[in-house]
Amino acid sequence: MFNQPELESFLRTQVTQHPNVTTYVGDEASEFTNHPNQVIVKASSENEDISTRALYLIAYDGASSAKRSALNINWRDLQNDQYWLAVDVVMQSLHSLPNEVLQTCDPERIHTYVATKDPYRRW
Repeated sequence: MFNQPELESFLRTQVTQHPNVTTYVGDEASEFTNHPNQVIVKASSENEDISTRALYLIAYDGASSAKRSALNINWRDLQNDQYWLAVDVVMQSLHSLPNEVLQTCDPERIHTYVATKDPYRRW
């Protein structure tokens, strides 16, 4: 398991250390074209429209990914239409909670406990 904000921070820090990498944080990719040796990306920000070429396009745009749809990358929708509550906490002190993933499948009270990277826990 990993903590997504921590991973994103790590990736941003790493790419800024490479002079041949350009990042466009906060810009919105409006169009991209995949070619055998490059990807052409058109994007827009508050101030300008951008067009750039790259060897790779990395997109992490969530469950409703427009990039995944545009590339016809399928995923299996299990049609779960139930409401769920996810609670993330940062442990402030030593604790005795287990360092594992637990799932209780009691139909009366299904729940999951996830020990992600310390000090994070999720129910």
